Amino acid sequence: MLAPTNDGATYFTLPTERRLRRAQGVYPPPGGATPSVEAYVREVEAGGDGETVLRELVSKVTDFDTFGNVRAKEVSTGGVDLTLKVTRAFKNDTDRWILGQL
Repeated sequence: MLAPTNDGATYFTLPTERRLRRAQGVYPPPGGATPSVEAYVREVEAGGDGETVLRELVSKVTDFDTFGNVRAKEVSTGGVDLTLKVTRAFKNDTDRWILGQL
């Protein structure tokens, strides 16, 4: 079923920021009552004790074209003084409907 929105206009969504964090720890934590897995994860996210952060990175889309091709992106890693910046150029041939050629 098609549900028209925005006066019948089409649109797309593009995630522009992504955070990835990987940590390892011991569950259930030693000593005390055993929390639920969800409560343990919330504690780890808040910076609780006992876990080791293995990786933490943030990826941000800083520019994209009307077809959703990502033209510029920045990636940074937690604890590292470096930001990787990637830029791309795309060819979009709308007459032949060939889109997204690098």
